[in-house]
Amino acid sequence: MNNQVAAPNWRRRAVIAAVVAAVVLSPLAMFFLLFAIW
Repeated sequence: MNNQVAAPNWRRRAVIAAVVAAVVLSPLAMFFLLFAIW
């Protein structure tokens, strides 16, 4: 019963974590590509 209530929170955390990871890793990936080009 508690799992149904906790499921949305975990989904929200997963989505937020994915967005934060994308925002943080995107610049790092860009710098990595720049270093690779140079």
